[in-house]
Amino acid sequence: MRRREVVAGLGALAWSPVAVAQLRRVYRLGLLSAGGSLTPDFPTWVALKSGLHELGYVEGENLIFEGRFAGGDLDRLPELASDLAAMNPDAILVFGPTPMRAAMAATQRVPIIMAAGSSDPVGEGYIASFARPGGRQRPWICHRPSSLLARATR
Repeated sequence: MRRREVVAGLGALAWSPVAVAQLRRVYRLGLLSAGGSLTPDFPTWVALKSGLHELGYVEGENLIFEGRFAGGDLDRLPELASDLAAMNPDAILVFGPTPMRAAMAATQRVPIIMAAGSSDPVGEGYIASFARPGGRQRPWICHRPSSLLARATR
């Protein structure tokens, strides 16, 4: 009887809210932009955070944003992209074609999600085709980056 109580107690402890919270993975999303930092009311930012929240990603709980912003100085983008890639985030979200090129040059491992900025990603060489972007590098082009983050981090 004593052994059953110990096993049951250990099982209950293993699934306690504290233990479950420690098991939850925290995702890191890198943000790379040629402009300044994102303001809380920036439409793309609002839509991204809303979509991520709908998918169960909550900033400060299971999601951390690591932002790098060039403030208009495009020459800084390669360094900022390398800095983000070195952090090994789950994905890098880029805003525009210039940050996309910098991110693609900085990493071959981290998925890249392009939120906006290219009307012809195949013609501009970001992806081989929509059906098969190509290689380990996955620069996804979309208008709903939150859904792609969910796919990229599975």
